[in-house]
Amino acid sequence: MHSSDELVEASDVMFDQMKELGIESLRIGIGTINDKDKMVEIWSRSEIKGKVENKIVGVVPFGVHPVFDNMVKAWKEKKPYFASERVGDEVKDYYKRLSKYLSYPLPKKYNKRESVTTFFFKEGSLNVISLEPLKEEECDIMIRFAKVFGQMYRRFLDLKKAEEQAREAQIEAALERVRSRTMAM
Repeated sequence: MHSSDELVEASDVMFDQMKELGIESLRIGIGTINDKDKMVEIWSRSEIKGKVENKIVGVVPFGVHPVFDNMVKAWKEKKPYFASERVGDEVKDYYKRLSKYLSYPLPKKYNKRESVTTFFFKEGSLNVISLEPLKEEECDIMIRFAKVFGQMYRRFLDLKKAEEQAREAQIEAALERVRSRTMAM
């Protein structure tokens, strides 16, 4: 990665590779957990017949849904992952609560059952939403993906900081040119 803009592109490559490895999902996402502000920022995508159908983004405050609260608890406890299942009306309740915070289009038809499995890195999680719970082998693979994504995310943060510092230096140089010109008058 050479620019912070490449984070989304890099995550798309990662998600394509997960699919190549046979990890079936309804949706895959990234969550960055902000414990100080008590919120999780989400980037997610759904794919239908190999085509990205929608990208879902938003910020979910702690306390909105037990899935998120339990996920954050597991992250704080430094567990490698957290799994949760919703059945029947729990699926509908999940989407209704989250639709206030995320750009999830409310489904016309709800699945009878959905599983959410989150795999942690230092700043957040990789999230896999599937019809069935992931198998142990798939969880092992996703733990490895989360470690690599964590490294990639820290690189993204470093690049973003460097870009901000370069921009600030550019502004300071422009201001100094104005000061010098003004003093010369």
